[in-house]
Amino acid sequence: QLTAFRTTLFTNIAHEFRTPLAIITNAVEKIADSTTPSRKDIQVTQRGARRLLRLVNQLLNFRKLESNNMKLHVEEGDIVPFLEHIFSDLWGIAQQKEITYLFVPSKKHITLTFDYDMVETIVYNLLSNAVKFTPDGGSIKISQRRDGGDVVVSVSDTGCGIDKGAQKHIFDKFYQADASHSTNGNGLGLA
Repeated sequence: QLTAFRTTLFTNIAHEFRTPLAIITNAVEKIADSTTPSRKDIQVTQRGARRLLRLVNQLLNFRKLESNNMKLHVEEGDIVPFLEHIFSDLWGIAQQKEITYLFVPSKKHITLTFDYDMVETIVYNLLSNAVKFTPDGGSIKISQRRDGGDVVVSVSDTGCGIDKGAQKHIFDKFYQADASHSTNGNGLGLA
């Protein structure tokens, strides 16, 4: 039982690292193939490396999560360029799959108070799953809109979606949908 749990845990962790490593690898390959690397590719690589560091920190903070001692660290900021940076990190992978990949902000700037790490983790998880489960030639759109004092971020895609019965479990730690469904996932990101 414990061996099976460890195997599942390490498999899930490996999956969490796969997307940022793919982003970094894609950007590094572009840089290596270019005589003059673009600033954008270098920034994507840098953000991917920071994302990996945050994943490691999340693993180290896992005990805090388990004991409900995680604290929000909120700051005021402009969420639109913040979301656009997360969106652009997955651009290369979406292009490889010939996915129509759109960022459609309702406004150019929306200032609010939010936890940068938590919002990044959630949006990154949603977008990386959208890219993963959208078939080649499909489409993904991220949009946001103000709703009173809140901001609603939406990710829509032409992928297979999440089975209705599994939707209630998307925030459960280590939940994995039935393997017969094409959306079996890791369950770490949203938890």
